[in-house]
Amino acid sequence: MKKYILTFLFFISLGNVFAQCVNQCNSNVGYYSNNDPATIGYDNMGSSYHSTYAAEPNGYIVWGERMHRNGTSNILSPQTINSTNYTALTGDVLLVGLGSHYVYDVQLIVLTSTGLFAGGVVGAVLSSSIKNTTAFSKLTINGKADGPPTGISPDSVKMMFVTHRSIILTTCGGRVFVLSQDANVRGAAGSGSATSWSQVKQSTTAPLTNVIAVRGNSGFAFALKADSTIWTWGDGTLLGNSTGATNYNYARQMTKPSGLTGIKMIQTTEYYNYWWGSPDKSYYILGTNGKVYSLGC
Repeated sequence: MKKYILTFLFFISLGNVFAQCVNQCNSNVGYYSNNDPATIGYDNMGSSYHSTYAAEPNGYIVWGERMHRNGTSNILSPQTINSTNYTALTGDVLLVGLGSHYVYDVQLIVLTSTGLFAGGVVGAVLSSSIKNTTAFSKLTINGKADGPPTGISPDSVKMMFVTHRSIILTTCGGRVFVLSQDANVRGAAGSGSATSWSQVKQSTTAPLTNVIAVRGNSGFAFALKADSTIWTWGDGTLLGNSTGATNYNYARQMTKPSGLTGIKMIQTTEYYNYWWGSPDKSYYILGTNGKVYSLGC
């Protein structure tokens, strides 16, 4: 039951989002949202292992396991993500994400106007070579003091998706960059490392472009382009064409569901089967016709 609740939690957009190239205070959310997939606000609320964040008109709040600024203590009531509660924080909070997979394994990621910050269990999202302490602090990644990829400023990030062992950034210009401990999630045709950003490719030489939304889960990712095509990469991915689960180290175009007139939103889940020791992926599409389509587990 829990995984189904989480699936639709992400379709329910509450509060406001602060992605710079959408709207500073995005009203295109929830029940009253229109069918323009490029301007719909994702990540107004999200959960990971025993922890939750939500956007409010005056900023983001967070609560749950290991959400204290020391990265080990729990926060039992919602608190604002600001420099009072997180003393290392600087700048205006733009986007927030959580990533976890195993028990007690959760890391908080925050993007502000001055860069990336993180706190929580070492290794849950970021490589320990990037961050080896639990306390909430600023990140330097591959020598870049504010954290995002070279040539990318914090206010040019449209979407920040966080999951177990990976951060995926979608830029206002439609490019996708991944910081991941999992090689295939980098989508860079076999190149890259756990300590530097990789730009996702759709072939061994061509970058994935014109992207308006990216979702994912542990080990794989799912992208929607402005032309309404859908793409996936990572481990155990499915293309929707009746072929079996396959590992792809760059983005592959998927076959859309029959009868789908237009795509409004996308989402994924993963169920880890402890009996067989294998993760099972699921893809979801919310159509402009009001129907939900699913693929996978």
